[in-house]
Amino acid sequence: MLNRVVKLTVGDKVMQGSGDYKGFNISFNVQKTLLGAPNMCEVSIVNLSRDTRTIVRERQLPITLEVGHEDTELITLFKGTTTSAIPIQEGPDVVMTITAMDGQIGIIYATQQVTYDGPAPVSTVVEELAGTMEGVGIGPILVDGELKQKGRAFSGPTQQLLDTLTNEYGFSWSVQNGIFQAISDLKSLPQIFLISPEVGLQSAQPLLSGPFMVRAGVEIQALLNARLNPGQSVNLVSKLDPTLNGPYKIHNLDFNGETHGEAWNMSLQSFIIGGVW
Repeated sequence: MLNRVVKLTVGDKVMQGSGDYKGFNISFNVQKTLLGAPNMCEVSIVNLSRDTRTIVRERQLPITLEVGHEDTELITLFKGTTTSAIPIQEGPDVVMTITAMDGQIGIIYATQQVTYDGPAPVSTVVEELAGTMEGVGIGPILVDGELKQKGRAFSGPTQQLLDTLTNEYGFSWSVQNGIFQAISDLKSLPQIFLISPEVGLQSAQPLLSGPFMVRAGVEIQALLNARLNPGQSVNLVSKLDPTLNGPYKIHNLDFNGETHGEAWNMSLQSFIIGGVW
């Protein structure tokens, strides 16, 4: 089995570790969501030099976390900016824990003030709102519908304006690795990923909803696949419970990994597209 590799870039500092205990001892947790909040990342690195610890403690540094295996392409798992970096003495070691968020400046501080005099595609309104987010690129906007009110005014924090539109027109928005996306509740991004025992499936449990406990989705535990993001679809193939098999849209993702340990997995909360079975 190929050794896992983790590459962390903070500002202009590059730190790399691998499963054969070469380089730095790095562990991470990355949490991603489809639902209009900044994605979160926490990375711990053991025994950085004093000078490097001083540099990475600066706030709002660009950070990129890439993962993969030896002799394979590293995939960007998280891209954002740092919010804190705290060193803690643990016996003979100094463990630096860095926290970061994805697109937080654009999401938290962006505002908009505009009036549409006539009908306008909701996708156009969403794209123009996303354009107010500093440091955030524009990705897929798969949103249907049209503003029908004449003189519809939008004024206030962009995040709140987008949330209002999501409730009216049935879509979700998020920022993934610095790129804005908006996806209808009835759609998903085009690429579908297989999750089965042959490609890392560990377990799958139904997610139930409502007073009659109808299955709305599935929670999946599997080996880490850094190519997955909220808004994409997975095709679950479970041999233990074939009734769960089928396509699901990813809403929440939780990644855990470490170079000098066993963790290398992910948890997905994924839902049936457009309804329940």
